[in-house]
Amino acid sequence: MPAYIIQNLYNYLLNPFGIIPIFPVLKILDGRTTSVVSFITLPKPYFAEGISGLLLIFPFTLFAIISTIALIRNANRIATEEMERPDVFNWILLTLSGSFLFGFMPLLMFFWTAFRYISDFYPALVLVSIIGFWEGYRVLKRKRLILGAYIFSATTLAIASILLSLLATISNGHGHIKAVNPEMLQWLKDAFWTLGIRPK
Repeated sequence: MPAYIIQNLYNYLLNPFGIIPIFPVLKILDGRTTSVVSFITLPKPYFAEGISGLLLIFPFTLFAIISTIALIRNANRIATEEMERPDVFNWILLTLSGSFLFGFMPLLMFFWTAFRYISDFYPALVLVSIIGFWEGYRVLKRKRLILGAYIFSATTLAIASILLSLLATISNGHGHIKAVNPEMLQWLKDAFWTLGIRPK
């Protein structure tokens, strides 16, 4: 239902995570089930399992904004000689963006949010974000000072995204991993200890 859209946008993009003193440090919190907008009544039923907003656990997705700008800018040039990229580039970006939207939009109208549903659109979103980074790099490549700051910011966001998304995944399946493969869980603890993340 359309009334679920704003609520699901919040849960899938902005729902916070918690911090705990034991491994895996990051704790997946339940999605919000009370309306995020006071003047909109959330229809019943509505359920939200544990979920963390993608913009928080995978901030590299911010570069998808650049891809969106590039796609809109080149939309009316696909069949003309004024294109800034070969036709294949625009179609690849359009296809990946469509794949993301076709996976994400139905979930926004669904009465149930869950961490596992992210897999429906996450791969396409990551690829669109990577293309967005390279688009930004292309635009800034002659501005060395700004480019250096851009690359540093992108690298920081990429590293944070890898670590946070991995911890979120471990947190979401922590009980199952502990029961089925405790050796792997211990290996993960040791690996993060090596990285300087020292959970108990």
